[in-house]
Amino acid sequence: MEATDAIHRRNHLFFNLLFILFFTSALLYVLISKDTLTCYYKTNYGIECPTCGFTRDFKSILNFQTAHLINTQSLLYFNILSTFFIARILISLILLFKFRYRPILIVDLILICVFIAAIALIYFKMIFQTVI
Repeated sequence: MEATDAIHRRNHLFFNLLFILFFTSALLYVLISKDTLTCYYKTNYGIECPTCGFTRDFKSILNFQTAHLINTQSLLYFNILSTFFIARILISLILLFKFRYRPILIVDLILICVFIAAIALIYFKMIFQTVI
């Protein structure tokens, strides 16, 4: 049982480190990039999607300029994603120690479900507000 826990722990840590690397590189790209991404729906259909302006808003938030955000939900999404990112770092640090793996996995799965549910609820709320 110890050997399989060690393998699972290592795989879990590897996944977390990949996520942290991806998220960090995405934030750096948004922060450093001079390019602005264009919305597919706005360009092709002339309508704004519920997430229109998130990239520009995330760049503004990273530069601590939150006064004139384009999308009102950007700050909330950024906070949720940042909390998820910090949770990934904390779980990774806990995985480095020799705690029992199963409770860590259960807590991590609960956190992932909560974050996915929060993002989905906010997104569907935005869709219904745009439709109505």
